[in-house]
Amino acid sequence: MDAHHLPNLVSLRLSCCKYCFCLPPLGQLPCLKSLSIYGLEGIQEIGSDFYGENLSIAPFPSLESLTIEDMGELEEWKHFEGECFPRLKYMRIQRCPKLRKSLPLCLPCLEWLDIGGCDGLELESFPMKDSSYPKLERITLAGMTQLKSLHEDMHAQVPCLRSLELVGCPQLQLVPQRGFPSSLFNIRITSCPKLIACRMSWGLQGLHSLKQLQVGDHDFENAESFLEELHLPPKLAFLYLERCSNLTKINNNGLLSLTSLQHLWIEGCPNLECLPEEGLPNSLSSIWISGNSPLLKQRYQKVDGPGWHKISHIPRVRIE
Repeated sequence: MDAHHLPNLVSLRLSCCKYCFCLPPLGQLPCLKSLSIYGLEGIQEIGSDFYGENLSIAPFPSLESLTIEDMGELEEWKHFEGECFPRLKYMRIQRCPKLRKSLPLCLPCLEWLDIGGCDGLELESFPMKDSSYPKLERITLAGMTQLKSLHEDMHAQVPCLRSLELVGCPQLQLVPQRGFPSSLFNIRITSCPKLIACRMSWGLQGLHSLKQLQVGDHDFENAESFLEELHLPPKLAFLYLERCSNLTKINNNGLLSLTSLQHLWIEGCPNLECLPEEGLPNSLSSIWISGNSPLLKQRYQKVDGPGWHKISHIPRVRIE
């Protein structure tokens, strides 16, 4: 590919090129803003060919969005020595199970990092270990079976982080040494049993910007008191409990301390018998009960449910 022949190309998608064994020098396309690569099963390495040989400009000078998905044979993404992806805002890596070695180190404008289904990728050795991301606001990690810990000082590395989602990371157990970044607005942690087990060390009480918390796991221990153990910040406005199979009760003290709580969503909690009998925060404006939560649905069904009178004053109640 000669970049001079495509000087104005803005968006490019490469999909299911079964016999492609080497990526073209896409890094030399001067106006390329969006690049998606899907299902190139013959690609084992992202290397110098991808960046191009013209070193007079930084590779991918205009690229803002990069998606790489369903690359079943991809094993390594080699670093580019020097500036690269100077304007990249969004990077999505999905279903690359053989990818072991790390991603690009220099991403000064990255705002959202979304990685899922990369079972072998250990982030202790991808950019999260040695680099800083001054504009990164959102991290989504899902299906990372080898991930054991997050960066020990996320406060310095991602000072603007607003949203952190960790889903299906069974080996993840260590939180950063100083706890999660104080800038966080939203946290979602589900199907991360080892991380859930050390929930008392999350340091949520110091996250004064945290407004949304989504948490769930099939194997809660000491389930009745887990809300108290999380040491939730008083300004939390949204609490979402999902797929908590062993949760049978919610300790009332854990909820009543949330004087700013507005929305309580409960999904897929089949053994949860009831909401706290003593009452809910006065600030609550909506309750949503959905999924496999038969005991709750029966108890709080509108009009006929024996517990309906305890939530009927809440402006929005949705049971489905």
